[in-house]
Amino acid sequence: MGPFFKDQIFDTKQKLKNEFGKYALTEKFNPRIRRSTKYQFEAGCNDIKCDFALRATCRGGCTYWVVRKFAHDHTCSLDTYESHFRKVSSIVAGEMFAPKLNTNGRTIRPIYIITEMREQHGVQLLYTKAWWAKEHAKNVLYRKPEDSYQLREQAGKNPTYLVKATVGHCKERNKWSLTYHVYPIELTKYLVKDGKYDGPIDIEQRMCTCRNWDLDQLPCDHAISIARFTKTNFNSCCSC
Repeated sequence: MGPFFKDQIFDTKQKLKNEFGKYALTEKFNPRIRRSTKYQFEAGCNDIKCDFALRATCRGGCTYWVVRKFAHDHTCSLDTYESHFRKVSSIVAGEMFAPKLNTNGRTIRPIYIITEMREQHGVQLLYTKAWWAKEHAKNVLYRKPEDSYQLREQAGKNPTYLVKATVGHCKERNKWSLTYHVYPIELTKYLVKDGKYDGPIDIEQRMCTCRNWDLDQLPCDHAISIARFTKTNFNSCCSC
């Protein structure tokens, strides 16, 4: 049946095209893009008379793509289906080799991609296309340099290493703990009394009697009360 089915959803058109390219490479046939517009994507076999077809349209203001038709049976001749002159884009090749990048501590070279594509899929790649496939595989795993720089800038503007939702969650718990009483027991153990879950807390093991700290890996209101008592930032209490 293949990786496609009716009403299947893809985040972007590029992901849809990449999956179709990988499917064609695995099934060893030459794909043909019949129509590719802003709102519609149609593809099939290289033989225009073949019944194999894939059709998808965008929905939700083009925020996602939906497969409307997928006819997986080929009605073309065997010579057309198993063509010895099959083509593959550098993007599709890069998507396939991305999981193998830096495997066992070694970097994949273009010559390795050329050899694997020839032996595993029967496709001949030029060195230039193999090099671009390697570069795309690196971008898939590590993002583009400009994307990494933008993320670094955004992280630099954040006063804490926690995401905003987590910070808000901890601040809400901090309000609950304003009336708690903290009593030191040992260097890393404290007794916190809140009138309900009175008990010892081990900040080194990150264990509390309320179990919230253990479950969601974020400091509970009792741990935050200890952080306020010892005048430390509650960020250090996070396990995630």
